[in-house]
Amino acid sequence: MSDLDELFSDIAPILTDVSQRKGPRIEKYYQNQPVWDFGFLHPSGGYAHVTTQRADSEKLFISGSWWVDDYDAGVRHIRWLAPREVKLPSSLLGHDIEAAIDEIAGWRAGTWTQEAGGMAEHWQRYSKSEFESMQRKWPSLRR
Repeated sequence: MSDLDELFSDIAPILTDVSQRKGPRIEKYYQNQPVWDFGFLHPSGGYAHVTTQRADSEKLFISGSWWVDDYDAGVRHIRWLAPREVKLPSSLLGHDIEAAIDEIAGWRAGTWTQEAGGMAEHWQRYSKSEFESMQRKWPSLRR
């Protein structure tokens, strides 16, 4: 078992259960970091994820974001969910993660916290259909 697997071993069943109930795809240890991401298609378009980042054996942070890419304008519209600390062990961990997923899924377009421009020169190296085909294939949420 890897060090990261060991760090998450006590909460992995809870995280897996959230994914099975709500439908997001789990991506573990992005760039070898102590995180499990829950990725999903946002109901209003674009992509969203909730991140659980293990700080140590007694603390975890839940954060997330939603983004919509405007290929023609070369702009990524983003809304961030600020990190929330969870003391472990927590009998409410699954509930807290589901609440973050539901909060992000309830956000509406136009409530962005960031707009990242200047993407056109990178994105438009590809046709719009090629660009869209390169996007993550995340699932829709179960309601």
